Amino acid sequence: MLARDLKRATQLSARGNISAQALDKKRLELSRQQRAIVLRQNGIDAESARLEQEKAGIERLDVAVQRARYDLERTRLRAPFDGVVQSVTAQVGQRLGVLDGVGQLIDTGSLEARFHISDAQYGRLSGTGRGVIGRTARVIWRVGQRELVLEAVVARVGAQIDTASGGVELFAGIKDHAAASSLRPGAFVEILIPDRVYAGVARVPETVLHPGNVVYGIDGGRLVQRRAEIVARVGNDVLLRGELTDGDRLVTTQSVAIAPGLRVELR
Repeated sequence: MLARDLKRATQLSARGNISAQALDKKRLELSRQQRAIVLRQNGIDAESARLEQEKAGIERLDVAVQRARYDLERTRLRAPFDGVVQSVTAQVGQRLGVLDGVGQLIDTGSLEARFHISDAQYGRLSGTGRGVIGRTARVIWRVGQRELVLEAVVARVGAQIDTASGGVELFAGIKDHAAASSLRPGAFVEILIPDRVYAGVARVPETVLHPGNVVYGIDGGRLVQRRAEIVARVGNDVLLRGELTDGDRLVTTQSVAIAPGLRVELR
């Protein structure tokens, strides 16, 4: 607009229609406008540069946020199984090295019940066709008035004889992993495992057996001698197999005077 006015004023000044002072005024107004435009353009250029700097700063902050999220994700320890945490050594704000321990996580889905059986019991179990490994067992954990019963399977046998008890160490794995999560490592439990099945035997007190593997029964009010052999021992009782029938009355008292044909009185 001012450029056109200046051009027209220059033409009029050449013909002497306007004074030189009016022409200079037009030139001054155009110069002022051009300087204002240059200043505004410089301001726009400066703001554009500042905008680019802010965008670069935002990008750097976005990268820092992503890096922080990545670092936070790496600080979360996730186990591939459910378990119980114990012996935690890490504290909030503590710097940890690559080899520093944080704690222990026990897999409740892989808990085993450890128990001992005597040499005689182990011999009976391993002497059958079933063997020991794979036998079912029942784990009972008594907590106050509550009783937790879990089914288990004998998974393995200890590598050596226990020097304290002289027995064999067995390990039974809990079958129900979800129910096993209620257990806690170190709990004292009771283990029930089916023994060998004996057919045609009598369970009697050990005092029934006399020297020579004989027992004394009663027939017609007199003692009769019968042969028997020990098949197994159960606590203070023995399992006998021999010349025995259901309903036999046996002498349970040891005596040096006992003999076949001795008259006895039942009370």
